[in-house]
Parts: sequence; C-alpha cells; structure tokens
Amino acid sequence: MADKKFGIFAIELRLKVTNEVKTAGKVLIIPCSMGFKQQDATWVNEWVDVTIFSGDVYEKAQQISKGDQITVTGRMNLRAYKGKTSWSILCDNLSVDGQPSGSANGPEEDIPF
Repeated sequence: MADKKFGIFAIELRLKVTNEVKTAGKVLIIPCSMGFKQQDATWVNEWVDVTIFSGDVYEKAQQISKGDQITVTGRMNLRAYKGKTSWSILCDNLSVDGQPSGSANGPEEDIPF
C-alpha cells in the first residue's frame, strides 16, 4: 500500500519569531524566519508563517511573542499572493525553545535570549 503522506514536511524545524502572533478568526499565524546554508556556504534567511488551527498547539502558541525561538513540525506549503511567493507551515507540533516540554509558561531565566 502506498504512503498517503505527500509533500514537503518540516520535522523539528527551528525558527525565530520575527513579529507578534497574528489572529485571523480562530487561526493563529506566527511570522518567523528560518536560516539555512547554501551549497556555496553562504547563509540565507527565508520568511515563513506558521499556521495553527486548534488543540494543545493553539494554547502553546498564544504564549509566544516576538524574539522567541520555536521548534515546529508540520506540512510546508509554498503560496502565492499578488505575485509574491511565501512559505507557510501547517503546524502539527510546537515547542518553545528554552522552556520545559509540556509547559508554555516556563521561568524567564530558562529562555536563552
């Protein structure tokens, strides 16, 4: 039987939150940047919106603010709007780096920045 999963997946992708979390109805959108090294050894930042719909991930995401570093897992989408393309991640799992797992409200000294 063929695997039903198809597409590009972000698996434990580390991102930095670049702006405040936006709310669009019952959907949260977290603007982030991700950096990666190209074949010529130069670093590139790519902008990506993390989209969260509901559940435990939604509760964690409400505690996120600009400057936080997060780790996400989900399906990546390339979308086009008014002639511009951008990446988005439909988030399945999210954790805030520097905070204990399972807790969205860790002590401030645990945050690495």
